[in-house]
Amino acid sequence: MGRTCKGLCLRYKAEPVSNKIRYEIGQKHCTFCGLFLKLDETRCICCKAVLRTKSRSKKKNRELSIPLINIDHKIHSL
Repeated sequence: MGRTCKGLCLRYKAEPVSNKIRYEIGQKHCTFCGLFLKLDETRCICCKAVLRTKSRSKKKNRELSIPLINIDHKIHSL
């Protein structure tokens, strides 16, 4: 049996905001229904597809990741 969008997801449609911060504020994307949803579940309530919680763009993923800082502590003797 295939997936079908039943229209239930429209009740949970997220408010439009900048795409840059959608995932940061907790919105999730259903790739089958094509909507951003405001849910706590990991699956779409409409079609049961797994919701995307991270951006697919490598550039955006790099911006969201915490930069690693390499600190070299050198002790100089006198």
